[in-house]
Amino acid sequence: MTSTGYGDISAHTTVARFISVVAMLVGLLLYGYCLSSIAATLANSDAPRVGFQEKLFAVQEFMKDHGLSNDLTNRVINYLSLVFRKHRGEAMPGGELLMHDMPIRLQQDVAFEDAKNTIGQVL
Repeated sequence: MTSTGYGDISAHTTVARFISVVAMLVGLLLYGYCLSSIAATLANSDAPRVGFQEKLFAVQEFMKDHGLSNDLTNRVINYLSLVFRKHRGEAMPGGELLMHDMPIRLQQDVAFEDAKNTIGQVL
C-alpha cells in the first residue's frame, strides 16, 4: 500500500481521491524507474569481464578439444588475461578472432600442437 502523508490530511471528494491515486501511481512509477536504472547500471558494470570470461572459456574448450598441452594452454590464458588487464576490458582487440591477436610465435605453437597428431599419423 502506498500513501502520500501521515493520514492527517485526506481526500474527501471524488476528484481529490482521483488526484491522490494519480499522484501515488506517478510516485510508484518514478520509484520503480529509479530502482531499475540503478539495477541496470550495476548489472552492466561487469559486462566486459563476462564477455572476456566467455571468450576465455571458448579458447579453453578449443584447446581441450584439440588435445593441446597444458603448458601451451596456460601460456595462451596468461596472454589473454594480460591483454584484458591492459585494455581494462574496454576494447579487446579482434573480438571474435581472439586467437588471431596473439603474437605470431604463440599462434605457431598453437597450430603446431593442434596439427602434431595429424602430422604424426601421416608420417
